[in-house]
Amino acid sequence: MIKMISHAELLRLVDYDRETGIITRKVRTSNRVHVGDIVGFPDANGYLQANIGGVRAYVHQFVWLYVHGVWPDHDIDHRNRDTQNNTISNLRRATASENLANKKRPSNNTSGFKGVHPKRSKWCSQIRCGGQRITLGVFETPELAHAAYCDAAKRLFGEFARAA
Repeated sequence: MIKMISHAELLRLVDYDRETGIITRKVRTSNRVHVGDIVGFPDANGYLQANIGGVRAYVHQFVWLYVHGVWPDHDIDHRNRDTQNNTISNLRRATASENLANKKRPSNNTSGFKGVHPKRSKWCSQIRCGGQRITLGVFETPELAHAAYCDAAKRLFGEFARAA
């Protein structure tokens, strides 16, 4: 079972600035922790992690608890894809599929377009939703395949859809 921190304990230990998205310490809990210290260090993917009250989690999860009073029981998406921008206005509740829909084009993508890969001498368009891969068709150009991806993404994910 994952150890969680209560809302009251979080409020006792830290402050959160809604305009900057930064959490700072209110209480000195060890020799290495000082009042006013900024909370968080980047992981390998650029998300800020922190240890508050003996609980290690992402800073955006602590922000959600701080603002909403409950631990998130869902994914938290960064609207602008800046993983270190933890202003509450940049955070939104998301399903796993919606969160993935907001990701940028993978660096190993060879077509230059999200959701598009070469297939023989044509271009295949695919999208994932709810753990299922959906083939949208095979097209003459990567631009046409990408247009099909964009239409499907908007239909399936609405405001979470990202074309690039």
